[in-house]
Amino acid sequence: MAYAFLKRTLAIAVSGTLALALAWGAAEAFFRFGYPPTYVPDTGLAPDGYLGWNSVPAVTPLPLNSAPHKGAPYDRQSGAPGIPAVAFVGDSFTDRKPWPDEAQRLLTDRGIAVDGFNLGVSGYGTTQEFLKLEQHFKDLTPQAVVVLFFAWNDLRDNYPYPELFYGPQRASRPYFLVSHGDVALAPVRWSSWLQSRLLQSEVYLRVVNPSLRKVDAAIVRRWSDLPSSLGWRAKVYYEEDAGWHPFYRNDQADTAYVRGAYETTLAAFRKMRDLARSNGARLLVIGIDNAFTVDADVQGHFITPHPELDMSLPLKRIGSLLEAEGIDFIDVQPELVQLGRETGKPVYDGPRDGLAGHLQPEGYQVIGSIAARWLAERLPR
Repeated sequence: MAYAFLKRTLAIAVSGTLALALAWGAAEAFFRFGYPPTYVPDTGLAPDGYLGWNSVPAVTPLPLNSAPHKGAPYDRQSGAPGIPAVAFVGDSFTDRKPWPDEAQRLLTDRGIAVDGFNLGVSGYGTTQEFLKLEQHFKDLTPQAVVVLFFAWNDLRDNYPYPELFYGPQRASRPYFLVSHGDVALAPVRWSSWLQSRLLQSEVYLRVVNPSLRKVDAAIVRRWSDLPSSLGWRAKVYYEEDAGWHPFYRNDQADTAYVRGAYETTLAAFRKMRDLARSNGARLLVIGIDNAFTVDADVQGHFITPHPELDMSLPLKRIGSLLEAEGIDFIDVQPELVQLGRETGKPVYDGPRDGLAGHLQPEGYQVIGSIAARWLAERLPR
């Protein structure tokens, strides 16, 4: 009887597995042939075992550099002697964006020649930015480092409890973990064979993954410190309000989640400052935030319905922390607000009901102008 029961159980398990595989295959074909792909890879990004992913090319020389790069790998040795270099660092607001070029152009117009290098990478947090800068510091020998800090998600990009989910290309990254004042680097966790295949599946990306992320988000919304206390890398979409709302609430400023994100971010900035100082370079952090801090219609959609949210909180807090560390910090939001008043147009280019917008060209001109003013005062002549 036991043998017959085991045989029936095994038969049910095999038939169930086959039925699931057939249903999955049919659904996969339905989505692949009936709809555009859920995720289109960014050809400007490539996997990187140390950084998680990286830009292609890793370093982009600016157009007015003294060396004739013309698409070749950067080479500081071929530039004009005595011209200072500047490393421009950031996430998608820097990667393939024009504000470093604008800063170099404005300096050139003032008779100040600089060799500039864009190290921005879409989706990066401050930890990755430091690690990449460290890799290239010796070759670039910058006299100044300018970081564009996007407060809305850079803080969360630096902390794994919970992790932000952007998409298959940016599924794993390194983290600095802070414990009792000690800072340790947690390396990239490579996906298993099964996870890699799932991240290429339309069924997984359209059905399974959203469901799992909703479950994780519901847990984080109810118990925001649970991932920290368990060391559990719950994954939430980067736009999920359960992930970003706590950073704009004064009553959650000292939760393990928010505090941990600030601690890891500050640890990365300290390392960046020390790297610059030890090589005789200066460091500037320019702070921006989401469109809802500038554009009224986005604010009306995301902030006005939640009076508990203080949209100025993250930039004020990170600015205060960086000032205490002796790191130059410029909050650019007032100038972006003024830009919106002068032009009568949105400063950010995203949809009014979305959180994924970047700056309009005029906004990047403001960033470039701010960077150029600071560099003109601090670069060696």
